[in-house]
Amino acid sequence: DIDILIIDQMGKNICGIGIDPNIIGRLRIQGEKEPTTPKIKRIIISDLTDESNGNAIGIGLADFITKSLYKKIDYKSTYENVLTTSFIERAKIPIIMDNEKLSFTQAIRSLGDIDINKLRIIRIRNTLSLNEIYVSRSIYTEIKKSNKIIKITENIDMFKSNGELNKF
Repeated sequence: DIDILIIDQMGKNICGIGIDPNIIGRLRIQGEKEPTTPKIKRIIISDLTDESNGNAIGIGLADFITKSLYKKIDYKSTYENVLTTSFIERAKIPIIMDNEKLSFTQAIRSLGDIDINKLRIIRIRNTLSLNEIYVSRSIYTEIKKSNKIIKITENIDMFKSNGELNKF
C-alpha cells in the first residue's frame, strides 16, 4: 500500500504507454478490472521525456501532473496514439499544479484525514529505472531488513526552494 507515488518522468521511450501499468497497478481500460497490487492512492508525474516528442499517452494513469509537463503535450500525437489503442482513459488530463511540491501537498490534501508522519511515499525516476528510489520512513521501516535493500542516505529534502524536485 502506497499513499503517494512520485514519478519523475514518463515517456514513450520508457514504456509504450508512458508508464508501466504493472509498476503502478493501474490499467484504466474500460471493462477491465484494475489490478489489486500495488495499491497506490495518488500518482504524481513531474515530466515528459524529450524522446517522447510530446506524446503523453499514459498521462491519464496519473492523478496530478506539473504545469511544465502539461505544456510539453503534443495533443495530435497523444490522441492519435490513444485512439489507435482505444483505451481513451489513458489520455485524460489529471489535475495540473504549478510545480512538484504543490502537486505533492495537494495529493496529501486529497487523501483526507491522514497522519502525516505515517504517510507511505515512494519516489522513482521512472517505471523502467527502479534500482534507486526514495521511500518515506514508514516504508523504510518495513523494508530495511531485506538483504536486497541498501540505504544510501537518510533525511533528504525532495524539493528545491522553488518547489521543483531535487535531482536523483
